[in-house]
Amino acid sequence: LLAVHPGTTSGTCTRIAKAYARVDREKLKDRAMAGLEKAQVRLLRTRVDGSEPSAVSHGPSASTVRCVDGTEVRAKVIVDASNGMAGLSTKAGEDNPGFQIAYGAMCDVDSHPFKEDTMLFMDYRTDWMTAPSVTTTGEFGPARTVTAEAVENEPTFLYAMPFGEAEGGGRKIFFEETSLVARPPMDFDECKARLELRLKHLGIKVRSVEEEEFCYIPMGGALPSTNQRVVAIGASAGTVHAATGYMMCRMLASTLAVSKAIASELDVATAQSFSPERAAAAAYAALLPLENRLQRDFCVFGGEYLMRQSVTGLRGFFSGFFDLPDEQWTGFLAGWPGLPGNDAHDSWEKRLVFGINLWIRVPFAVKLSLAVSAMQFGGIGFFRSVLPILHESAFQELPMAGLRSEGERVPAQL
Repeated sequence: LLAVHPGTTSGTCTRIAKAYARVDREKLKDRAMAGLEKAQVRLLRTRVDGSEPSAVSHGPSASTVRCVDGTEVRAKVIVDASNGMAGLSTKAGEDNPGFQIAYGAMCDVDSHPFKEDTMLFMDYRTDWMTAPSVTTTGEFGPARTVTAEAVENEPTFLYAMPFGEAEGGGRKIFFEETSLVARPPMDFDECKARLELRLKHLGIKVRSVEEEEFCYIPMGGALPSTNQRVVAIGASAGTVHAATGYMMCRMLASTLAVSKAIASELDVATAQSFSPERAAAAAYAALLPLENRLQRDFCVFGGEYLMRQSVTGLRGFFSGFFDLPDEQWTGFLAGWPGLPGNDAHDSWEKRLVFGINLWIRVPFAVKLSLAVSAMQFGGIGFFRSVLPILHESAFQELPMAGLRSEGERVPAQL
């Protein structure tokens, strides 16, 4: 794994002895579908429009979901596993996330300058921008003019992951141009144009594109209200890492606790005594205990800080970040109970030590911006994540909603 965070246009590299892997999305989906088939889960070829007031209604012992084709499904517990932007669950407060945008392409190329056993990670070099503005030829998308000002103030980085020899000769390699976090989100065509310019600067000729990847990941924003019958998981539950966009392992780890909590309620209940409110409350208690919320607050501040930085600021930040002891920076990237390294961030004092150690290692300009940012927009969320005196400060929450009788058809989304 090669992390790049240059202090000059030519770039300096820090080599990190960690493995890196790319998930095969098709195989992951196939495995999930096989599990559903084994469990005899019935899948419906339809969808639910969360913006429709009649999409969800709640009765005393069950809820009903109405699909766009008129199909109605009745269930004891509804789980919202949507992308967090248009689901059935309700957010506890104003939802204003940042977004990670990335365009990736698995390419066959004539050759490339990268080592086959090394993953190029977070390459923030901008020496490929050779003029105040450059218009692309449209190799990955429509022709577009890229400006040096945008490259400086709206930074993106490159992933490059070699996959050995391509069929018919040449080399197979995965490239991805990524906007780490921004609000509003960066345009996919901007990422495509920057990737084209980078590869031309490196002398890489793309022969064909085998697969494209489009990432649109909400980061941060409001948590789901725990006073509701719909149980949010994954992106809907805010489990995406608010400063990095990592989500797969966090989603899987959090879903295990939620499913166990729901299963426990179903196991102990009879048809007459089952309480949907109690089951949903148990699920949210497993998903969002106090320490999980505090750890997420710390990450949300990180995301808010990073989206305000120029490419120069990010180079300085990551030069200090990857100079930290391994357990501290890997623990920050984990950020969820049960994941490797998380025990380095699972308490206020450990997060405080992490912050101090990072502050010591970054350049003076980054030190100053971190301090100013903490005061300007850190808010109660950041300070309670590192100060125990504030741990009991109230988290934003909504009153009990959507729990009336089924006949009143009260929607869960308010």
